[in-house]
Formats: sequence, structure tokens, C-alpha cells
Amino acid sequence: MRRTSEYDGAVYYLVEDPYPGSVIINEITRRIEMTPGWQASAETPISPDGKDSRSWWSYYEPSDAKVYQWVGSWKNPQGDLLTYVLRYEVADPNAVAHTMKVSAIDMAAATVASMRNARGPR
Repeated sequence: MRRTSEYDGAVYYLVEDPYPGSVIINEITRRIEMTPGWQASAETPISPDGKDSRSWWSYYEPSDAKVYQWVGSWKNPQGDLLTYVLRYEVADPNAVAHTMKVSAIDMAAATVASMRNARGPR
């Protein structure tokens, strides 16, 4: 596990949960939504389009690795945002992805507003 001060705090770690990562997604969702005031949000300032995907999508890296990614965000009444980016990378597109890279990103309301303003209107 690696902790950083990116945004207003971030944690990165690896977990074994074969694609599509249902165990981890369910556990993350359950824990966050059990915390009073936190609700799923469609806003994700760190995504290229600023939108929450809440479904798996895939693409190829320049190295020909297939990447599966899922993004989910939750917001509290103060406007703070917690975003999870779950990602698998596999060299063989027919292989089952087992190791998930998890990024948990915390942003205070002021950081969310600053990123929204920097991105401009959509």
C-alpha cells in the first residue's frame, strides 16, 4: 500500500479479485454507503469526461496490453468527494485478469470546485 498527498489524500494498492472485481466493488460500495451522509455521485473530476462510469470498460495501451477500468465516486453533504479507480491490465486479451490496481482518491469540496473550474464547461 502506498499513501500520497495527491489531491487531498490518496491510497494505492493491489488486490487479488478476478475480473470483474465484484467482491471489491461490493465491499467498497457497502462500506462507503454505510457511512452517514455519503451517497453515490455522478461527478468524477479525475475522469477525462468528468463523469462517473460505474461500469467496466476496456481499451488497449500502446504496449498492446488490454486495460479494464471502473470508476465510482461518492459525495457527502459538504461536497467532499471520494473516488475509486479500479484497473486491471493483461498482456493477453484472452487471459483472465486477477490482480486489480486500486486507487482511492479523497478530495475536499474546495479541491472538487477547483478541478471543476479548471476543466471548464462541458
